[in-house]
Amino acid sequence: MPLPRLLPRLLKHDRVLPDFACIGPPQSGAASLIPALLQHRSILAPLTQEPGSPLPSTWRPYYPTQQAFDAVIARTGYARTGYFEPRLHDLIMLDAYHTARPDAKIVLVLRDPVERAYAHFQWDLLISQNHPAYAIHLTDYARYIDDAFAMYPTAAATPQVGHSVLTSGIYADAVRRWQDTFGAENVLLLPAETIFRDRGAAARKVFAFLDLPAHAPEVPEKLNRRSRSLRFPPRDRDTDNRLAEFYAPWNDELYELIGTEYRWTGKA
Repeated sequence: MPLPRLLPRLLKHDRVLPDFACIGPPQSGAASLIPALLQHRSILAPLTQEPGSPLPSTWRPYYPTQQAFDAVIARTGYARTGYFEPRLHDLIMLDAYHTARPDAKIVLVLRDPVERAYAHFQWDLLISQNHPAYAIHLTDYARYIDDAFAMYPTAAATPQVGHSVLTSGIYADAVRRWQDTFGAENVLLLPAETIFRDRGAAARKVFAFLDLPAHAPEVPEKLNRRSRSLRFPPRDRDTDNRLAEFYAPWNDELYELIGTEYRWTGKA
Protein backbone atom coordinates (compact mmCIF):
# COMPACT_ATOMS: atom_id res chain seq x y z
CA MET A 1 0.00 0.00 0.00
CA PRO A 2 1.56 3.36 -1.04
CA LEU A 3 2.59 5.29 2.07
CA PRO A 4 1.09 8.63 0.90
CA ARG A 5 -2.31 6.92 0.72
CA LEU A 6 -1.92 5.35 4.14
CA LEU A 7 -0.54 8.32 6.09
CA PRO A 8 -3.77 10.38 6.24
CA ARG A 9 -5.60 7.36 7.61
CA LEU A 10 -3.18 7.18 10.52
CA LEU A 11 -4.67 10.41 11.83
CA LYS A 12 -7.98 8.67 12.52
CA HIS A 13 -7.57 6.59 15.66
CA ASP A 14 -11.15 5.34 16.03
CA ARG A 15 -10.87 2.62 13.40
CA VAL A 16 -12.47 -0.78 13.94
CA LEU A 17 -10.73 -4.12 13.70
CA PRO A 18 -12.20 -6.87 11.52
CA ASP A 19 -14.88 -8.91 13.23
CA PHE A 20 -14.52 -11.87 10.87
CA ALA A 21 -11.73 -13.53 8.95
CA CYS A 22 -11.98 -15.53 5.73
CA ILE A 23 -8.68 -17.34 5.39
CA GLY A 24 -7.00 -20.51 4.22
CA PRO A 25 -3.60 -21.75 3.20
CA PRO A 26 -1.91 -20.12 0.20
CA GLN A 27 -3.81 -20.84 -3.02
CA SER A 28 -6.84 -22.16 -1.17
CA GLY A 29 -9.36 -20.47 -3.45
CA ALA A 30 -10.56 -18.05 -0.76
CA ALA A 31 -9.64 -15.08 -2.96
CA SER A 32 -12.30 -16.08 -5.50
CA LEU A 33 -14.98 -15.72 -2.81
CA ILE A 34 -14.00 -12.28 -1.53
CA PRO A 35 -15.58 -10.17 -4.34
CA ALA A 36 -18.92 -11.88 -3.71
CA LEU A 37 -18.68 -11.27 0.04
CA LEU A 38 -17.87 -7.59 -0.41
CA GLN A 39 -21.07 -7.07 -2.41
CA HIS A 40 -23.15 -7.38 0.76
CA ARG A 41 -24.32 -3.92 1.76
CA SER A 42 -23.55 -4.60 5.43
CA ILE A 43 -19.91 -5.59 4.83
CA LEU A 44 -17.40 -2.76 4.75
CA ALA A 45 -14.36 -3.45 2.58
CA PRO A 46 -10.89 -2.86 4.01
CA LEU A 47 -8.47 -0.58 2.18
CA THR A 48 -6.52 -3.70 1.17
CA GLN A 49 -7.36 -7.37 1.50
CA GLU A 50 -3.86 -8.21 2.78
CA PRO A 51 -2.29 -5.77 5.26
CA GLY A 52 0.88 -7.87 5.17
CA SER A 53 1.25 -8.34 8.90
CA PRO A 54 0.06 -10.98 11.38
CA LEU A 55 -0.42 -8.35 14.10
CA PRO A 56 -3.85 -6.71 14.42
CA SER A 57 -2.19 -3.74 16.11
CA THR A 58 -0.92 -2.75 12.64
CA TRP A 59 -4.20 -3.26 10.79
CA ARG A 60 -6.28 -0.29 11.92
CA PRO A 61 -5.26 2.14 9.13
CA TYR A 62 -6.71 -0.30 6.61
CA TYR A 63 -10.15 -0.51 8.23
CA PRO A 64 -13.14 1.87 8.41
CA THR A 65 -13.69 4.34 11.18
CA GLN A 66 -16.19 3.65 13.92
CA GLN A 67 -18.29 6.46 12.47
CA ALA A 68 -18.43 4.76 9.05
CA PHE A 69 -19.17 1.42 10.74
CA ASP A 70 -22.03 2.95 12.75
CA ALA A 71 -23.40 4.60 9.61
CA VAL A 72 -23.74 1.21 7.90
CA ILE A 73 -25.51 -0.15 10.97
CA ALA A 74 -27.90 2.80 10.88
CA ARG A 75 -28.55 2.24 7.19
CA THR A 76 -28.80 -1.56 7.04
CA GLY A 77 -29.18 -2.72 10.63
CA TYR A 78 -25.91 -4.68 10.49
CA ALA A 79 -22.21 -4.10 9.85
CA ARG A 80 -19.15 -6.30 9.53
CA THR A 81 -15.67 -5.98 8.09
CA GLY A 82 -13.27 -8.80 7.31
CA TYR A 83 -9.66 -9.92 7.15
CA PHE A 84 -8.56 -12.00 4.16
CA GLU A 85 -4.88 -12.97 4.25
CA PRO A 86 -3.91 -16.65 3.71
CA ARG A 87 -2.70 -17.31 7.27
CA LEU A 88 -4.36 -20.61 8.20
CA HIS A 89 -1.14 -21.89 9.80
CA ASP A 90 0.03 -18.60 11.34
CA LEU A 91 -0.23 -19.09 15.11
CA ILE A 92 1.10 -15.59 15.81
CA MET A 93 -1.77 -14.09 13.85
CA LEU A 94 -4.29 -16.52 15.36
CA ASP A 95 -3.40 -15.73 18.96
CA ALA A 96 -2.99 -11.99 18.39
CA TYR A 97 -6.29 -11.80 16.54
CA HIS A 98 -8.08 -13.65 19.32
CA THR A 99 -6.64 -11.24 21.87
CA ALA A 100 -7.84 -8.28 19.81
CA ARG A 101 -11.21 -9.73 18.74
CA PRO A 102 -12.20 -12.76 20.83
CA ASP A 103 -15.72 -12.41 19.42
CA ALA A 104 -14.62 -12.81 15.80
CA LYS A 105 -16.11 -15.36 13.45
CA ILE A 106 -13.77 -17.42 11.31
CA VAL A 107 -14.29 -18.84 7.82
CA LEU A 108 -11.64 -21.42 6.89
CA VAL A 109 -11.39 -22.27 3.20
CA LEU A 110 -9.78 -25.68 2.64
CA ARG A 111 -8.83 -27.05 -0.76
CA ASP A 112 -7.95 -30.54 -1.94
CA PRO A 113 -4.24 -30.47 -1.02
CA VAL A 114 -3.14 -32.10 -4.28
CA GLU A 115 -4.99 -29.46 -6.30
CA ARG A 116 -3.65 -26.79 -3.99
CA ALA A 117 -0.05 -27.97 -4.51
CA TYR A 118 -0.26 -27.42 -8.28
CA ALA A 119 -1.82 -23.98 -7.76
CA HIS A 120 1.06 -23.22 -5.36
CA PHE A 121 3.51 -24.20 -8.11
CA GLN A 122 1.71 -21.96 -10.62
CA TRP A 123 1.90 -19.03 -8.23
CA ASP A 124 5.60 -19.62 -7.58
CA LEU A 125 6.16 -19.70 -11.33
CA LEU A 126 4.24 -16.47 -11.83
CA ILE A 127 6.15 -14.50 -9.24
CA SER A 128 9.48 -16.02 -10.29
CA GLN A 129 9.28 -13.98 -13.47
CA ASN A 130 10.90 -11.19 -11.48
CA HIS A 131 13.48 -13.57 -9.98
CA PRO A 132 15.23 -15.46 -12.81
CA ALA A 133 17.60 -17.20 -10.39
CA TYR A 134 14.64 -19.27 -9.16
CA ALA A 135 13.70 -20.47 -12.64
CA ILE A 136 15.79 -23.63 -12.45
CA HIS A 137 13.49 -24.96 -9.72
CA LEU A 138 10.32 -24.27 -11.68
CA THR A 139 10.85 -25.78 -15.13
CA ASP A 140 9.17 -29.05 -14.24
CA TYR A 141 6.37 -29.80 -11.78
CA ALA A 142 7.63 -33.26 -10.87
CA ARG A 143 11.06 -31.84 -10.06
CA TYR A 144 9.47 -29.08 -7.99
CA ILE A 145 7.61 -31.66 -5.89
CA ASP A 146 10.72 -33.88 -5.72
CA ASP A 147 12.59 -30.91 -4.23
CA ALA A 148 9.77 -30.36 -1.74
CA PHE A 149 9.91 -33.97 -0.54
CA ALA A 150 13.70 -33.84 -0.34
CA MET A 151 13.50 -30.86 2.00
CA TYR A 152 10.38 -31.92 3.95
CA PRO A 153 9.65 -31.03 6.69
CA THR A 154 12.45 -28.50 7.17
CA ALA A 155 11.96 -26.01 4.32
CA ALA A 156 9.93 -24.88 1.35
CA ALA A 157 10.72 -26.18 -2.12
CA THR A 158 11.26 -22.62 -3.29
CA PRO A 159 11.43 -19.44 -1.22
CA GLN A 160 9.07 -17.12 -3.08
CA VAL A 161 5.68 -17.76 -1.47
CA GLY A 162 7.27 -18.21 1.92
CA HIS A 163 5.36 -21.38 2.75
CA SER A 164 6.23 -25.03 2.23
CA VAL A 165 4.26 -26.46 -0.66
CA LEU A 166 3.80 -29.70 1.29
CA THR A 167 2.98 -28.50 4.80
CA SER A 168 0.60 -25.85 3.46
CA GLY A 169 -1.73 -28.72 2.50
CA ILE A 170 -1.83 -30.27 6.00
CA TYR A 171 -4.87 -28.84 7.75
CA ALA A 172 -5.99 -30.80 10.80
CA ASP A 173 -3.74 -29.26 13.45
CA ALA A 174 -4.43 -25.73 12.25
CA VAL A 175 -8.19 -26.27 12.08
CA ARG A 176 -8.15 -27.73 15.59
CA ARG A 177 -6.29 -24.68 16.90
CA TRP A 178 -8.77 -22.25 15.30
CA GLN A 179 -11.71 -24.21 16.71
CA ASP A 180 -10.20 -24.49 20.18
CA THR A 181 -9.32 -20.80 20.26
CA PHE A 182 -12.51 -19.22 18.88
CA GLY A 183 -14.95 -22.06 19.60
CA ALA A 184 -16.05 -24.59 17.01
CA GLU A 185 -19.43 -22.86 16.72
CA ASN A 186 -17.64 -19.71 15.54
CA VAL A 187 -15.61 -21.47 12.83
CA LEU A 188 -17.14 -22.25 9.44
CA LEU A 189 -15.30 -24.79 7.27
CA LEU A 190 -15.81 -24.16 3.57
CA PRO A 191 -14.34 -26.59 1.02
CA ALA A 192 -12.91 -24.66 -1.92
CA GLU A 193 -14.64 -27.03 -4.29
CA THR A 194 -18.01 -25.64 -3.21
CA ILE A 195 -16.76 -22.11 -3.99
CA PHE A 196 -15.54 -23.08 -7.45
CA ARG A 197 -18.83 -24.83 -8.15
CA ASP A 198 -21.08 -21.93 -7.06
CA ARG A 199 -19.54 -18.80 -5.56
CA GLY A 200 -22.94 -17.24 -5.02
CA ALA A 201 -24.15 -20.17 -2.91
CA ALA A 202 -20.89 -20.20 -0.95
CA ALA A 203 -21.21 -16.47 -0.25
CA ARG A 204 -24.79 -16.91 0.94
CA LYS A 205 -23.62 -19.59 3.36
CA VAL A 206 -21.04 -17.18 4.75
CA PHE A 207 -23.63 -14.40 5.09
CA ALA A 208 -25.85 -16.70 7.13
CA PHE A 209 -22.90 -17.72 9.30
CA LEU A 210 -22.15 -14.03 9.92
CA ASP A 211 -25.78 -13.41 10.93
CA LEU A 212 -26.30 -11.05 8.01
CA PRO A 213 -29.50 -10.68 5.99
CA ALA A 214 -29.76 -12.86 2.90
CA HIS A 215 -28.18 -11.44 -0.23
CA ALA A 216 -27.64 -12.91 -3.69
CA PRO A 217 -24.34 -11.55 -5.04
CA GLU A 218 -23.57 -11.23 -8.71
CA VAL A 219 -20.55 -13.31 -9.63
CA PRO A 220 -18.61 -13.29 -12.90
CA GLU A 221 -17.98 -16.54 -14.70
CA LYS A 222 -14.25 -16.56 -13.92
CA LEU A 223 -12.04 -14.86 -11.34
CA ASN A 224 -8.32 -14.81 -10.53
CA ARG A 225 -7.19 -16.16 -13.88
CA ARG A 226 -3.53 -16.94 -14.32
CA SER A 227 -1.53 -14.95 -16.85
CA ARG A 228 -2.42 -16.16 -20.33
CA SER A 229 1.06 -15.25 -21.59
CA LEU A 230 2.68 -17.86 -19.34
CA ARG A 231 2.59 -21.55 -20.17
CA PHE A 232 2.63 -23.73 -17.08
CA PRO A 233 4.44 -27.07 -17.07
CA PRO A 234 1.76 -29.77 -16.85
CA ARG A 235 0.91 -32.00 -13.94
CA ASP A 236 1.59 -35.70 -14.22
CA ARG A 237 -0.28 -38.65 -12.76
CA ASP A 238 2.68 -40.10 -10.87
CA THR A 239 3.29 -36.81 -9.03
CA ASP A 240 -0.39 -36.43 -8.22
CA ASN A 241 -0.52 -40.00 -6.91
CA ARG A 242 2.58 -39.41 -4.80
CA LEU A 243 0.99 -36.33 -3.26
CA ALA A 244 -2.36 -38.09 -2.75
CA GLU A 245 -0.63 -40.89 -0.87
CA PHE A 246 1.29 -38.39 1.27
CA TYR A 247 -1.83 -36.42 2.18
CA ALA A 248 -4.19 -39.36 2.76
CA PRO A 249 -3.46 -39.82 6.50
CA TRP A 250 -3.51 -36.06 7.10
CA ASN A 251 -6.86 -35.80 5.32
CA ASP A 252 -8.22 -38.69 7.41
CA GLU A 253 -7.15 -36.84 10.57
CA LEU A 254 -9.03 -33.76 9.37
CA TYR A 255 -12.16 -35.77 8.52
CA GLU A 256 -12.15 -37.36 11.97
CA LEU A 257 -11.78 -33.95 13.59
CA ILE A 258 -14.63 -32.28 11.73
CA GLY A 259 -16.90 -35.30 11.33
CA THR A 260 -17.12 -34.80 7.56
CA GLU A 261 -15.33 -36.47 4.69
CA TYR A 262 -14.55 -34.25 1.72
CA ARG A 263 -13.45 -37.21 -0.42
CA TRP A 264 -10.50 -35.35 -1.85
CA THR A 265 -8.90 -37.39 -4.60
CA GLY A 266 -6.32 -35.04 -6.11
CA LYS A 267 -8.25 -34.94 -9.39
CA ALA A 268 -9.75 -31.78 -10.84
